[in-house]
Amino acid sequence: MTLEVVGASKIRNQDVGDWDEEGNIKIARLGDYKMETCLAVHEIVEWTLCKSLGITDEVVTNFDADHLTFIGHEHHESGDCPLSPYSVPHKTATMVERLVAFFLGVSWEDYGKVIDSF
Repeated sequence: MTLEVVGASKIRNQDVGDWDEEGNIKIARLGDYKMETCLAVHEIVEWTLCKSLGITDEVVTNFDADHLTFIGHEHHESGDCPLSPYSVPHKTATMVERLVAFFLGVSWEDYGKVIDSF
């Protein structure tokens, strides 16, 4: 597994975090190491759970791309959609991410605003 902090333009599907089959994880540079840690934890947990459940990068990437083109979807993040093939890994990763944010003193509201600015 590798972790790289990059400019948001280097991440697929107009997102702030991404991973591939081999565990090459990229997260957007957020300008705050605590927020970047939260984001990295989310991607690591999501990748690990997807890998252990046999959910491939291709399945996730295709769903994300389809979700982005669906007009009127009510789920800001693809993984939050109940139809998402990686809904459970994504939601679990979000729970862990929120715990890390809490213990680092990161406001979830402020963190969300930073994420939404991309």
